[in-house]
Amino acid sequence: MSNISEIINENNTVLKAAKLLKDRFNIDKGLKIDLQKRIPLEAGLGGGSSNAAATLKALNELWELDLTLSELSELGAMIGSDVNFFLVGGTALGEGRGEIITPVDYIPFEHILLVKPDFGISSKEAYEQFKGFGNDPSWQGLLTSKKGEFCFNRLEEGLLTRYAELKEILADMRSEALVKAFVTGSGSTTVGIFSDENGLNERYDYYIDKGYWCCKTKTKRRT
Repeated sequence: MSNISEIINENNTVLKAAKLLKDRFNIDKGLKIDLQKRIPLEAGLGGGSSNAAATLKALNELWELDLTLSELSELGAMIGSDVNFFLVGGTALGEGRGEIITPVDYIPFEHILLVKPDFGISSKEAYEQFKGFGNDPSWQGLLTSKKGEFCFNRLEEGLLTRYAELKEILADMRSEALVKAFVTGSGSTTVGIFSDENGLNERYDYYIDKGYWCCKTKTKRRT
């Protein structure tokens, strides 16, 4: 069951994760899962992937499978490219198609604003709009300097050519005194990294008044 009934179907990542474990290890027990979605759908925030990762970890414990992180990651990669990131948690480097995860040092961003307009973008659509690799800033520079100025998203260019509202939100964010603004994942959420709490709160109030979904957050240490 879920607070969003339309997502309960064979494509749901929670059901995929549960079925994968049940079939792989011949589990003969029944299971009831209550999925309460708080991350918007098609937002580029990894909601489905984090749901799958949580399911794998919870059922590994509940069914006493004693699977290692490596074994869970092998299964996670079968469900989706981003699942393993959430199995590891914290700040991490994703390689391959995103399923090869290496933990890296914590990067502290204390004042982050997420803003999502009232439409979503599927991952398939985002990659169809991909414009190719350009002269990106160095992601190695982000790891060594831990400065938000090095953040970027190569999917962003294609999305901005199709969605004028995303372009407007980013332009508005970038007109403010903030560290960096960019589209997160496959969209449609935009991220603003602010240098102080005052700037964050001002923009939060502004976008809430415009009716957008917003969230004030920060990076999290691995636990």
